[in-house]
Amino acid sequence: ARKEREGVAAMPSLWSTTARLRGGVGVKDNPQLSTLNAQSSGFASLAAEVSSLRIPLDGPEVALFATVEHTEYYQDELEPETVGLADARWEGSIAEDWSLTAQGGYVFLRQVFDASEIEGVPFVVRAEGHAGSLKPGVKWKWAEGWRAEVEVEGTRQWLAEPLDGFVDLSPRLTLVRSWDRDHQVSASYRQRDRRFDTRTAVDLEGDPIVGRLRVAQHEVELNWRRTWGATRAWRATLRAGWVQSADNGVGYLDYERFTGASTLRWAKGRWEWRGEFRSRWYRYAVQESDSLAGGPRRRWEAGYSLRGEWKMRDSLTWFGQYEGELTDENVSAGDYRVNALSGGLEWEW
Repeated sequence: ARKEREGVAAMPSLWSTTARLRGGVGVKDNPQLSTLNAQSSGFASLAAEVSSLRIPLDGPEVALFATVEHTEYYQDELEPETVGLADARWEGSIAEDWSLTAQGGYVFLRQVFDASEIEGVPFVVRAEGHAGSLKPGVKWKWAEGWRAEVEVEGTRQWLAEPLDGFVDLSPRLTLVRSWDRDHQVSASYRQRDRRFDTRTAVDLEGDPIVGRLRVAQHEVELNWRRTWGATRAWRATLRAGWVQSADNGVGYLDYERFTGASTLRWAKGRWEWRGEFRSRWYRYAVQESDSLAGGPRRRWEAGYSLRGEWKMRDSLTWFGQYEGELTDENVSAGDYRVNALSGGLEWEW
C-alpha cells in the first residue's frame, strides 16, 4: 500500500499552468487614428494573463487562456483603453483517426477602433462592446501527415452606439498537410453569414432602405509554417487570403479583400526577436472614389511590428517593441498613420 501511495504521489501532474504580469511605458503619435489632427501622447500599460494546459495522457486535451490589458494616456483628453479576452479549447478522441473539438471565447473592448470594414465606409470610432463565440468541430486524420477539420463557429457581438451588434454563423473546412512538427501547410474555406441587429440595408447612394442588413462572405485562406535551425531557433509563417463580401441590398457595401501576412521569429539563449507584417487590399464594386482621378473606391491597410526580448533571469524578461499601422484610400478622410514605441518588464511564474 505504501508503494502504491508513493507511486501515485510520484505521478506528474496532467496540468501545466503559467501566469504573466507585464508593465510598460511608451509613446504613440496618433492614438485617436486621426486623419487630420494627429496628437501624440505618452502612455503606461499593465497586462496580466494566465494559461493552463492539460496533457492528454489519459483523456482529452484542454487549453485555457485569459488576458486583460489596460492602457492609460498621459494627455487628459484621451480616454483609457481596455481589452480583455478568454478562450477555452477541448479535444477528445472518439476513434483511432477521429476526434471532436470544441472552443469557446469571450472578448471585451473599450478602445479607439477602425470600423471601416464593418461599416463599409471610412469610420474610426471609440468602440465599446463584447462578444461571445462557440465553435464545435471534428478532425479526421485519413493518411500519414494529412488531416481534415470541419468547424461551425457562431459569434454574437454586442456593440455600443454608433456601431450595431450582429450575429455571425460561419462553417469552415480546413485541409492540413504536416511533414513533421516543424513544417505544415494548410488551406481553408469559410462561408460567413452576418446579420445585424437594427442596421438596415442601403441603396446606391448609401442611404438606408427597408430591411435589416445581412452580409454573406466567402473566404479562402492559405497558411505555411516552418521551423528550422539546430536549436529550432528560426520560425516563419506566411498567410494569404481572399474574401468576397456581398450585402442583401443593391451591392453598395460589396467588396473583394486580398490579404497577406508574414512573421519571422528568432530565439536563442536569452534573446528573442519577432517581426511581423500584414496587409489588406480592398476593391469595392459599387462605391466610387471622390478623388480627382475618380474610379472605384479602393483601400489599403498595412501593419508592422518588431519586438525584442531579453531574459534577465528565468522569470523576468525585458522587452522593447515598435508597432505601426497605416491606411491609404482614394476617399476623403479615409487615411491615417500611427506609430508606437514601448518597453517594459514581464514577470512569469
